Amino acid sequence: MIKRTAFAVWFAPFWHAFLLRKALVGSMLYVELVTLLDLTCRSQMSKTRFKKLGKLRNRLVHLHAEGKVLEIDQLQALRKRRNKIGHDVEQHVPLPELDAAIAIVHRQLVSWELVAEAPPNFEPFIERSQVRESDRPGYGAMHDWTVGVNREGRTVYTAKWNEYLGNDEAGG
Repeated sequence: MIKRTAFAVWFAPFWHAFLLRKALVGSMLYVELVTLLDLTCRSQMSKTRFKKLGKLRNRLVHLHAEGKVLEIDQLQALRKRRNKIGHDVEQHVPLPELDAAIAIVHRQLVSWELVAEAPPNFEPFIERSQVRESDRPGYGAMHDWTVGVNREGRTVYTAKWNEYLGNDEAGG
């Protein structure tokens, strides 16, 4: 029983870090999705108008007035949620919410004839390498983290970083 407790105490910070990073994947992809929406607004107006309108809110209102936006309230809600995520580190997007947002943006891009009607089949993933000897002085070990998205078996987005463990100088 002592070994199990000691393991749980040792493992808990790693498990919490894993869950945090998994939650961050949805948030990162949500921000990227709304950025994609903003950039694709450019295809529906002149470069001058796009620049003059300045913000996604204004671009959506303009396109709605021209009859080019399907679901103005839902698109504005996505924009507001993106802003909350960008300003509050406590905001996390669960994968079902991300899927719903993807469907909304997808319908809009289909209406602009920028993508096909087939729904996107995105599969987020998170990977951690095995612990190995650190390549950074003062650290005992390290692992590599990779988060990303696969679409139909092909990786279409990745982010990678290293996590260093056991800093001798920090007492860890």
